Parts: sequence; structure tokens; C-alpha cells
Amino acid sequence: MKFQHLTRVATASFALLFAASAFADTIATFADPAQTGNTPLFTLDLTVGNPGDGLLTGGWSDDQTGLDLEIQGVCHCDTWFVMNELTYTGDVTSGQTSPGELEFFADGADPLGDEPLVRITFSSASVSLVGFGGSDFYSLDNVQITGSAVPAALSNEAFAFSFANHVPLGGDVLNGYTVTAAFTSSAIPEPAGVGLLATGSAMLLRRRPI
Repeated sequence: MKFQHLTRVATASFALLFAASAFADTIATFADPAQTGNTPLFTLDLTVGNPGDGLLTGGWSDDQTGLDLEIQGVCHCDTWFVMNELTYTGDVTSGQTSPGELEFFADGADPLGDEPLVRITFSSASVSLVGFGGSDFYSLDNVQITGSAVPAALSNEAFAFSFANHVPLGGDVLNGYTVTAAFTSSAIPEPAGVGLLATGSAMLLRRRPI
């Protein structure tokens, strides 16, 4: 089955995830940096491990461009990210992953010495493929969002990648697929964090020229 030219349709699960966080702020987000499926961000490989198991891998390397990560209204151009390999349990339509960590770095950053702009850890995540028209990789299971560019105190964290440009592995979707992706994350700032943001905004307003 060919679906390289699928439209970028967010699934119902994606909508429900963030409906539960209606009062949360967007923390970090990016538009899909890839124009086609030739430069995927994720691979779901169902040919490894035991039947019913697989592997979800993902990342965007520092030598690639176009991933402009917006964090609390500030754009960080040409960022990149890494993710640990995740064990996947399920089939091609839906499944769960093992615990994971995503780290987003500034262009040219050294991952061994530089603090990530955003670090996301989670206990598990869901992957869904709905009607071969769109799919998501998302979690609100013990999600923690930290990093040098992230407000200090957050709660109710959640994230989601909306997959697009699916390309079946080996020409057979039952083997899995590669995808490009857009990303968003949300959280509720704790009162202390809100106070710091408000104080900073007030200071900027006082310094504006008359």
C-alpha cells in the first residue's frame, strides 16, 4: 500500500490529548522540517524482536537544517534532537513504547557538554495510525519537560508528534514505516513560574522608551 502523499491529518487521539490540557500553555513546538519522506524524523520498524514487538527510533541531526523550534514564543533556528531507542509493543495500527527521553539542542551544540534547550522524559508513549490517513506519537504519562530554555516550574506536561509522509519499510506497511513529523508540547506553569514571567514582563514594560 502506497501512502507517501498522505495529507497531514491530526488524529482524534491527538485532539483528545490536548483537549485534556485546555488550560495549558504551549511550551515548545515546531513545524515539519522535511518537505518529503526522503528525510524522515522517525522509523517504526516491526521486523525486529518477537512478533508483536518492534523498535521506534527518531532524531534530526545537527548537520540537517530547517527544524525551527519555538519555545515560549522565541524561535531557535536549525535546532536538532536525539531520542533513545524505544521498544514498541503493538501492531502497525497502534501500540505503546518503553520509557524514553528526547533532547533538543541549539545549532552547533555539543551534546556531551551543553545543556539541551528542551529535555522531555516520559514513562511510556502511544503510537497510532488511523485509517492510513494520519498518525501520532504522543504521551502524557509522567511527562517531564525541563531544559535551559524552559520555565522552571511546570505541571501537567504533555507532548505529541503528528506524523506525515509515511513510507512503508521494504514496500510493505506491515514491516513498519518511516515518517516526517511536526511537534508540539504543553504544560501548566506553576504559580512561582507565572510570577517570574509576569515580573520579567513588567520590567520590560518599564524600560520601554516613552
